[in-house]
Amino acid sequence: MFNRVLVIIFILTLLISGISAAEDINLIRNPFNLQKTEESDEFIWSDMKSAINFVLTGIMEGNNKRIAVLNTPEGTELIKNTYSQDEVKIVQIDSDRIRIRYKGKLAYMLIGGELIEEN
Repeated sequence: MFNRVLVIIFILTLLISGISAAEDINLIRNPFNLQKTEESDEFIWSDMKSAINFVLTGIMEGNNKRIAVLNTPEGTELIKNTYSQDEVKIVQIDSDRIRIRYKGKLAYMLIGGELIEEN
């Protein structure tokens, strides 16, 4: 029993010292740090625009299902649920637009290809 307690104390000591050392060299990212800079947002937004290589040309609807019609470099593609290419993901198909996620940033694409940044 005493050996188990010593092992647990040793492991906790290693974990605590490892966390404080990692914090010192900025290896732990704070998920609650909500500070954003306009420069980084602008970079992601312009990067998103260049990463998207398709245009929403239409949306078909029937039987409570929606299908997005995309014009891609490979030709016309029909997307039923989600679409993923590199870091660009279609996460939702609405009646007049699709919702796109890129590096944690969300945007809408209207039929015709206009991108609208989601706040």
